[in-house]
Amino acid sequence: MPAKEQQGPPLNLAAERLRPEWTQRWMGNPQRFLHYTTVMPLNFKANAPDYQDVFAGSSAEQIQAVRDFLMLYPQVADWALLKHRPGPGTQGAK
Repeated sequence: MPAKEQQGPPLNLAAERLRPEWTQRWMGNPQRFLHYTTVMPLNFKANAPDYQDVFAGSSAEQIQAVRDFLMLYPQVADWALLKHRPGPGTQGAK
């Protein structure tokens, strides 16, 4: 089935391919590193406390949490908790 939107690289390889410090700076401002327009949105605005229902904290703390999760993802991908937990804004499995 074709993708409905553009997709990024597989995140399960992030820990092998990316340095944690670079990943954190990239998520903070994806456009900063490129001379062309990136499709990655600015998800963590500096002065907008978004996603507080998922992870309470400042944008910097949220970025660090996502970075840490990406770096640990290969180790935790098979955890039952992550496989059966509904994502933010979704209804639980029926």
